[in-house]
Amino acid sequence: MLSIFSVKIIVKRNAGGTNLDSHLPSQQQVLTSRQAMDMAVQHFHGGRLSDAENICLRILEAAPDQPAALHLLGVMAHQSSELEGAVEFILRALAAKPNDAQAYGSLGNVYQDLGRFDKAVASFREAISRMPNLAEAHNNLGNALRQLGKLDDAAASIRNALAIDPNIAQAHHNLGNVLRDLGRPEAAISSFHQAVALQLEFAEAYSGLGNAYQDLGQGDAAVASFQTALSIRPDFAEAHSNLGFALKELGRIDEAFASHRRAASLEPQNNSFWFGLAQSLETKSFTSVDDGLWQQLLKLLERPAVRPAAVVRSIIGALRHHPEFSRMLKLILPGAAEGEIADGGLVDRLPANPLLLRLMALSPIDDLEIEQVFTCLRRAILTEAMAGRADAKNLPFAAAMALHCFVNEYVFPESAQESAMVEQLQERIATILKEKQEVTPSLIVALGAYRPLHSFPWARDLGEMVWTGCFSEVVERQILEPREEFSLRPQIDRLTGIAN
Repeated sequence: MLSIFSVKIIVKRNAGGTNLDSHLPSQQQVLTSRQAMDMAVQHFHGGRLSDAENICLRILEAAPDQPAALHLLGVMAHQSSELEGAVEFILRALAAKPNDAQAYGSLGNVYQDLGRFDKAVASFREAISRMPNLAEAHNNLGNALRQLGKLDDAAASIRNALAIDPNIAQAHHNLGNVLRDLGRPEAAISSFHQAVALQLEFAEAYSGLGNAYQDLGQGDAAVASFQTALSIRPDFAEAHSNLGFALKELGRIDEAFASHRRAASLEPQNNSFWFGLAQSLETKSFTSVDDGLWQQLLKLLERPAVRPAAVVRSIIGALRHHPEFSRMLKLILPGAAEGEIADGGLVDRLPANPLLLRLMALSPIDDLEIEQVFTCLRRAILTEAMAGRADAKNLPFAAAMALHCFVNEYVFPESAQESAMVEQLQERIATILKEKQEVTPSLIVALGAYRPLHSFPWARDLGEMVWTGCFSEVVERQILEPREEFSLRPQIDRLTGIAN
């Protein structure tokens, strides 16, 4: 029961002077607590959350522990993703009204979104103990138990909800998910069908149905279900991703890749969508590319769930359609004699494509043609550095080359002339550092493309300096990280001897 007290409500007027609350004739109205709370609930259900919040706060000025106002503020905070604030409001409501089953249910919902599933389970059980026929609490309890891996208990809870009210489409959908987890796809399909029979525009249930068909190896039915889900909700990222996997199983690689691209673009923060995109990319061959592909592939390489080595072949296939990359490959004509290649001219045409540079820095590239080009470009970088003609605009490519040779363990062949220049270069750098002079990054990256920098005695001096830009990653990967690995080596126990 609401206690009876008076609340003064200030009614806002629009520009034309009409009351936004037409049933209140004046700008100020003194209402009982029940009338004020009813008005707040009306605003809440009408989507006018700011008005509802203002009324609740006005109620709390008169009665700081008014449970209905506190509960509604908690629900609104939950909707606004202010989860910790929602917990605080609802706990205050329960302190004032300990037997409020609905408030316990709301608290369980917040805990579930916070990932505190044990507390969510406890809250839903408190709600059920006070109102055993609260179907929503049984259903939500099942979801929380599923998150804890207690699948049989989860199924039982959701069935309790459906025994109370068999027309809850969401509960049928949730039961379908649990049955899939239990390895019962046929039963899951039945639950998903009941869900969509009750709620025709239920995209999540159609997506779940597609997953169950996929479990049974019924790819065509799975694709049809995912497509139905997307016809209802075109921005449903999970359905796009699921469709991508189903299409890949059917060998429809180009369509699968397009679906995974769409999922990753809709929810770029979701690592699983990037993982799906990487999987579809592994078997993808490009006949053409669009302008948005380069940036998306660059983002793909930065995702922790993606192994660059697994997608390097396909990315190189895409890059072959990039004008700058194509020009780079043409630098080395098939059958050209070694002496016909003018190193000085090559460095004026070094590529600066961010996708290529990132791929070089992260992974070996198993391509003979590219290896031949990189071998010549590396020699050109060394020649220019030794002659003091290195251009700052070419530093990003030279740094990427140093990282690339580091990750491919310096597999490129080098001539006797190059070996001699490398020896001279490392002596020059040692002299510069010994004399406390400034060493230019172009010299360091040229050497790093031929030898690992951590192998030189002066490497520690470089590591202790502050570097910025692309060169800082060369120092990090070639000096600082190996040094840390060496320091950790004595701390790792050797379980057995090495006989061979």
